[in-house]
Amino acid sequence: MREHRHAARGAQQRDAVGRGRRVVRLDVAAARVEDAREGRAAVRLDPEGDERVRDVGPAHGRAGGGLRDDVVPGQRVVGRDRVDDAARAVPPRDADPLGLGDEARVGGVDEVAEDVHAAPAEPRRELDAGQEPDARLPRGGGRVRPAGGRVVVRQGEPGEPRRSGLAHDRARRLGPVGDGRVRVQVEPSAHRHPPILGAADASASRTDPGAARPVPLPSVLRRFVATLVVLVLAAGLAIVAWPQVLDLQRAPVAALAVSFRGAAVLAAVGVAVVLTAVGLVVHRIRRFLGVVSLVLIGFAVAVTGVLLSRGIGAPDVPVAERYDLTVLSWNTLGDSVPAQTIAAAARDNRATVVTLPETTGDRARQVAAALERDGLRYRVFSSSQQAGVPARSTSLLVRDSLGDYRQVEGVGDTHSVPSLVVEPAAGQNAPRIVAVHTLAPYALDPVGWRADLRWAAARCSGRNVLMAGDFNATVDHLAGLGRGTGQLSTCRDGALATRNAAVGTWPTSMPALIGTPIDHVLATPNWRFTGFRVLADEDAAGSDHRPVLARLRPAG
Repeated sequence: MREHRHAARGAQQRDAVGRGRRVVRLDVAAARVEDAREGRAAVRLDPEGDERVRDVGPAHGRAGGGLRDDVVPGQRVVGRDRVDDAARAVPPRDADPLGLGDEARVGGVDEVAEDVHAAPAEPRRELDAGQEPDARLPRGGGRVRPAGGRVVVRQGEPGEPRRSGLAHDRARRLGPVGDGRVRVQVEPSAHRHPPILGAADASASRTDPGAARPVPLPSVLRRFVATLVVLVLAAGLAIVAWPQVLDLQRAPVAALAVSFRGAAVLAAVGVAVVLTAVGLVVHRIRRFLGVVSLVLIGFAVAVTGVLLSRGIGAPDVPVAERYDLTVLSWNTLGDSVPAQTIAAAARDNRATVVTLPETTGDRARQVAAALERDGLRYRVFSSSQQAGVPARSTSLLVRDSLGDYRQVEGVGDTHSVPSLVVEPAAGQNAPRIVAVHTLAPYALDPVGWRADLRWAAARCSGRNVLMAGDFNATVDHLAGLGRGTGQLSTCRDGALATRNAAVGTWPTSMPALIGTPIDHVLATPNWRFTGFRVLADEDAAGSDHRPVLARLRPAG
């Protein structure tokens, strides 16, 4: 009985060998032709297990990882009489004309292209001939040599294609392919393997030539996840670029994300460059990384447009005229800036009002004494929420030329760090002055910070108000708190009015165009800003904030 089975098997093998002499070549179009073009993943012949050359099935027809991912779909066949003929599409035909059935095996694969050239080696633009080592079959014993595997390359000039035996050219690098067609050579096999077309697919091919090949579930999931990631990223970046569209400028997380626009541009461009470089190496995710890079570049362009519209620096401040006011505001980081340095900045710029968040009354009086020695007299006001802690103090200096002032009580205060309000004491035509220091939005839900901004907006509702200090907020955060043309109630921002609103004032460890502009000078419409400047030359003075200088003139 065993001898009978061996005799039958030998007859089958001899018959298979006879049929193998009538090798059938089917030219099949890859589902994603671009996968075989220049810049795409290398196409390799990679035997696995008992497969002399990887079986090519109709599973999904992708070429992203080479033949190991079953590149050839079974629903479309392209006819070609000879290798040097132009490819032409023909209706699907029986993929197993010899009737090999389950015995059908892919014996070799030819890469065929119209405009292929054997270019010099360029690792990211090559098709690799791959390897074709012998493989041990699980049944039948012995080692067999793969049959028929070769790569066909058309030269740049007309002529016969050059054939390269893979077994002898393992390290051979081929030039970029211009037309991704895969030639499949089918031959009989002595062992059973999955057919090129499953029964259902073959039936559909014969009954419905236009039947679409089903997309495998893993591919659908990958595409869905990739699309979802891109959409979520694009939506998140759109919110960062302009959170006002959904009124999220003071919302948790978004408030911090929108603070550093300049840094966000650099980060987006840097990440896009890195992803592009990775995509040139990791071919399977090149398209996804390319789309993500485009989203990042689009975000960078949009944010750059916002920064340019606000102004990246018009530092010229005109000489003060008779009725002009000059305001200097400087967060001194808890008395970290020497009194002489503050006094020099006020004296050199002929400041009328000096607001000093995180400055104690003692330090403010030292500044006033230094200015008085230069013939400039100032009244000093100060407020502290914790005695002996400079960071929880705010001071204000008002020049005597504005007349007598008094500190206003009963107007509330900001949280944790104080603000103060002074008004003319003798009824003179002078502005009410507010020295502001708001809480920073570091909390998971910065309720106190939002309350501080509303407090500042309420103080800016008068007809003649001048406000300056550390707001811990950019003009993005102030959106929705203004009325008419004002950014904070009716008060207008001096940096925005003079095209300086993109110049960062904090921290001094970053360049001004990367930092965040959170120190402001604002005034009601009866004042017109004639100049504004961020004093970047004071970065080494000891504070983490840059002082800001604004010059105002009565409107009309």
